Amino acid sequence: MVFTKNLVGTTNVNQSNDTKIAFYLNLLEPLIVNDVNLEIALRMNVLDLLVGLLHHQDTNSVGKPLRVFIKFALRCLTSAIRTQNSVNMFYDLGTGVSKVFEILEVVDDQELVANSCKIIRICLRDDIVYDKLAIQFPKLTTMILEKMAKWNQSTPVIQESINALRNYARKPDYLRHI
Repeated sequence: MVFTKNLVGTTNVNQSNDTKIAFYLNLLEPLIVNDVNLEIALRMNVLDLLVGLLHHQDTNSVGKPLRVFIKFALRCLTSAIRTQNSVNMFYDLGTGVSKVFEILEVVDDQELVANSCKIIRICLRDDIVYDKLAIQFPKLTTMILEKMAKWNQSTPVIQESINALRNYARKPDYLRHI
């Protein structure tokens, strides 16, 4: 794949930059699956970078096209938050979890819905983060159930949604939110 510099219009430049970011994220994902590389990436604030990229997606306008790199950023984030340390770092970023919820709520894409549910599922494994999520997002289970109904033919969405709900249901105190 050859990238050329196109300075004719900002739209073409932005599309070119989005494609380059997607390319680099596509390279990053298999690297951070390795635990040693993940620790290095966490020290280099890769979670902050990934959350920052997610914030480039406009979730305020219905029907707004996805930025090319959003799927790759969410894939990388899903791979990066598999340890307890990284889940805590992700939650401590503040805006990361709320952006994932926005994407889950607004964006109509099977892979993004499945990966958003997976991120929620992983976050719900940590007891401290679980309590914070349940309080901060009381309609979490309703949103997941709505996505399950909408994507009822999608095995990845159904699997991740069921697993997220299973993790949510492990604490009886919060079952009243369902």
